[in-house]
Amino acid sequence: MPKQATVLCVGDTHFPFARRKSISAVIALAKLLKPNVIVQLGDLYDMYSYSRFARSYNLLTPAQEIKKGRQQASEFWREIRAASPKADCYGLIGNHDSRVLKKAMGLLPELEHFLDGISNFWQFDGVTTQGCERDELILDGVCYMHGFRKFGDHMRHNLMNTVCGHSHTGGVAYMRLGPRIIWELNAGFVADPDSVPMSYGPQLRFSRQTQGCGWIDQYGPRFIPIG
Repeated sequence: MPKQATVLCVGDTHFPFARRKSISAVIALAKLLKPNVIVQLGDLYDMYSYSRFARSYNLLTPAQEIKKGRQQASEFWREIRAASPKADCYGLIGNHDSRVLKKAMGLLPELEHFLDGISNFWQFDGVTTQGCERDELILDGVCYMHGFRKFGDHMRHNLMNTVCGHSHTGGVAYMRLGPRIIWELNAGFVADPDSVPMSYGPQLRFSRQTQGCGWIDQYGPRFIPIG
């Protein structure tokens, strides 16, 4: 990887509940900016049907969700690789991605050895995928992870520059660490905020969740909002 790589960071997509307008904007940015590296930060899939929270099967059956999600995720990676064909592409695993495995292990842990093949669902041509949601990706001194803490707390825990998703709250936080300044970039999300699986916020019209993506170059990190 180049010493000062340009990196496009794509937050939670939650296929098949992504917002097509936002996905198209990310593809256009990849085509315009031609990053060296593209990282999708996890929650590629929503796995709404396998949630432990209240859900409706009148929206999609589990089979329909899996089929549509895989189709849209495959299309996303095809389009983004075509937009920036020389980029190294990476995919992380998020907590939503892990819903199927966690539910199966909770109900029938003796089936663990039958579930190894499920990892193929996160494999795409030309994309390196991390093994589990606890597996961070370290590139050029930056930690990429799905995230599970409050915004800003990941860099304080890692004590290094960190990129995450998860909270859908785009932005950059900074902290002085001795003689250095470290930062945390949250890439926001590109799922459809009006879809049923995204309707868990306390307010209907006002939310801290922000549509967008992250960008890193020699000038540092930034959040790019998408309208």
